[in-house]
Amino acid sequence: MSLLRMRSVLAAGAVAGLACAAMAQDNVGYVDMNKVFEGYYRTAKEEAGLKAQEELYKQHFEGLGKGIEELKKKRDALAEEAVNVALSAEARAQKKDEATVADRLYVEKQGEFRKSYVEKRNELRQEYMRKRDALVKELLAQMQAFAKGKGYDTVMDVSGRTQNDLPVVMVYPKEREFTDAFLQEMNKGHEDEVPKRDAPATAGQP
Repeated sequence: MSLLRMRSVLAAGAVAGLACAAMAQDNVGYVDMNKVFEGYYRTAKEEAGLKAQEELYKQHFEGLGKGIEELKKKRDALAEEAVNVALSAEARAQKKDEATVADRLYVEKQGEFRKSYVEKRNELRQEYMRKRDALVKELLAQMQAFAKGKGYDTVMDVSGRTQNDLPVVMVYPKEREFTDAFLQEMNKGHEDEVPKRDAPATAGQP
């Protein structure tokens, strides 16, 4: 799933309200907001930034994990020496004390690791939500202005799905969909930054 994927899910009551509004207006336009969101150049830019931050966190925690694993190995080695009959009773007692200290440090670092991991994961999630909401707000404002300029009184999002995963708008006049025209306008001057999305596999393809 794309990191910044947007999907509309409308309840039955909301669907009925949109249908009534569409029937009451002569000038109804249609737009696929999922396609707009994924095809907008700024979406790719924000997504790349989030992925870069996610990779930094991943590397950070991999390093911490290796350090904790080394502590575990040290603790286990000391615990083995603590029961080594080849050592004197005094030496074994000392190794036992050292193993206890190492174990406490190991448990402490494990706790710090888990706490930090949860914090960074939440930070990343909050940043994702902030960027997504900002993009959605920006696109909706621009879409409203674009639709008004085209003379549309009402605009319906054809990417919406019901709770049964069916299209909210099942049949509509394709000539009134302005998704591509809107995307072209939004990406003007940034065509080289437009995200390249993989085409969906067709029937029969692996």
